[in-house]
Amino acid sequence: MRGAEAATRALVVGLLVASCETVEVADGCRQDSECPSGQACWVATCAPRALPQSFSVVVVPDGKAGAARTELVAHAFGSGLTVVPLARPVALQGTVESLRTAPFAQAGAGELSVVVTLPSLVPGLAPVETLATATLPGPGGVASFSLKLPANRLNEPASFAVRPKGALEQVVPPVFQDIALIPDVPIKVSLPGAAEQRIIEGLVNDAFDQPASGYGIQVMSQGRPISTRGIVGEEGRFRLSVLAPEGAPGTLELFPPLGAARPRMSLPLSSTLSDLGTLRLPAHPAAEVVRVPVGWVDPVGAFVPVVGAFVRFRTVLAANLPSASAAYVQEVQTGHTGLAELPLIGGALEGVRPYDVEVRSPPDSAGASRCLRRFPVGALSSGQVVPTTANLVLPRRPGLAGTLQAQGTKAPVARAVVTALRTGPLPGSVDCSSVAERGVFSTSTDRAGLFNLRVEEGLYLLEVRPPGGQALPLWQVPGLAVTNQGLETTVLVPEGHVLDGSLVGPDGLPCPACRVELYEASADGTRLRAEAVSDPQGGFRVVVPAR
Repeated sequence: MRGAEAATRALVVGLLVASCETVEVADGCRQDSECPSGQACWVATCAPRALPQSFSVVVVPDGKAGAARTELVAHAFGSGLTVVPLARPVALQGTVESLRTAPFAQAGAGELSVVVTLPSLVPGLAPVETLATATLPGPGGVASFSLKLPANRLNEPASFAVRPKGALEQVVPPVFQDIALIPDVPIKVSLPGAAEQRIIEGLVNDAFDQPASGYGIQVMSQGRPISTRGIVGEEGRFRLSVLAPEGAPGTLELFPPLGAARPRMSLPLSSTLSDLGTLRLPAHPAAEVVRVPVGWVDPVGAFVPVVGAFVRFRTVLAANLPSASAAYVQEVQTGHTGLAELPLIGGALEGVRPYDVEVRSPPDSAGASRCLRRFPVGALSSGQVVPTTANLVLPRRPGLAGTLQAQGTKAPVARAVVTALRTGPLPGSVDCSSVAERGVFSTSTDRAGLFNLRVEEGLYLLEVRPPGGQALPLWQVPGLAVTNQGLETTVLVPEGHVLDGSLVGPDGLPCPACRVELYEASADGTRLRAEAVSDPQGGFRVVVPAR
């Protein structure tokens, strides 16, 4: 959960902070010496210093620092300046070797993406990926790479992946393996040869036995590719190199060219089958462009179009092969009139064809995201008038509203940034794929400390960032359940205490412009309590919750 929060937070907070009112700082302290004993100066306000306590620390240096990403669990901070030692960076070298024999004989020069993944040392945080790019000169060539890793993470097991990029995807399969990171021992990877692969080949025709040229084709296993990425040729032929996976044999996925009104098909593969013969795509009536009005209904009963909504239509087709599944899928974004225009297969004669529809509404819309089962599309004709379906009505987004107050004084906290991060569905309910994506909704409190967000139904983590002029900490409230009736709540932000730290690299030099995050373990998980960017001397000052 923490990984997704960190990934989305940077996308919204910067814009919202910029849109808030300017912080007005009254005349006050300018340095710590002007504050009473046991207090420190925080933006012209004297605030108590933090008592000795422990936080887990994550430090991400900039590219120029002589330190590596550092994770410290339960690092002890004192009431004064606390030194945070940073990990020594180690450049771990490696090579990826390609063979001159098949299937690499046709491979030209190209790039490979090399990824090492380590679990985070801080419980609850997402795994940490370190990426590098290697250039493969061609068949029989060697691609070199260098990974900058923390020295304290060596001698640990890690996940290692080599992913081809661009044209190499068609001749080089991805490689996934577990490795040990050993100091001073280069990583050596040989792309699997013919003995370690199996070749899958065959023909793909449409329902009229014509070559289905242009189709993409790939073998997937447990959500990731295990084969080269093929393109069905003009004669309908394809050929894939597949790594023989342990356990699940994989699924052959056929997907049409981008924007084509053609079906998709999935075919489970046995672990030994190599010649698939001729695969025939399912027959279906021709698709016609249809207009689908997407919107919500306001309190007076008027239909309000939603602009910029992502709309996905999917209907099941009868596959021609045993065990295969086929579907017709179209995706589009609504235009400035709220219409989704896309080619759909209509019902036969006077009947209707049912579609499963997913709508992901933009964050600023009053209409909520929605999944509809068996949305009817009637028979279509090739006339000059583009047919329009029934309105696709979205429910109104419920509100997540409340008051932000300082816990001790109950005074309103104005100009704070309030961000609601959706963490999952309500208990007993299930998300469809679009709605399941984490929603992020942000606003700022007014002078009375009031906030009001239009969100989706679900469970939320509410994150509060008080304005810089107040000695209040970053605060998170998990587990807020927002139903279709909405939710009103009062959020009490605890008193803040000032904590000082200094980032020192392994060479004894400070780490300027380095990002610092402090986490605290709680009964409901690991919570972010403070973050900062160090000054030119490597120092940082944050406000943490009082203890």
